[in-house]
Amino acid sequence: MILSILIKNRDYFSSELWKKKEELRMLELMLEETEDVLREKCKHNWITDFIDDKNGEQSNIIIYCQHCGISLKKETHKNSQTHKNSQTHKNSQTHKNSQIYNEIVEE
Repeated sequence: MILSILIKNRDYFSSELWKKKEELRMLELMLEETEDVLREKCKHNWITDFIDDKNGEQSNIIIYCQHCGISLKKETHKNSQTHKNSQTHKNSQTHKNSQIYNEIVEE
């Protein structure tokens, strides 16, 4: 009895974990695509600022757009395999995002 409950729980947890990872991957992809469109379409006004590290021992230079908030240095992917796997999807979605952006701007 207890063994069957543990097996069901394990299956449920495994399934839920996979779903969450998939959702996270899609959110990362959507964020990247949105930032790509912003990089292309925004008339950037770059601001240079300094932020302290966690210990307050050192300041780091950051450069970001006053209008759209993206940083001048594009973030690198932590998981390059996810990035490679998403390229096909990204190409079609970037075009869709550009169309949506153009529709919003034209309104």
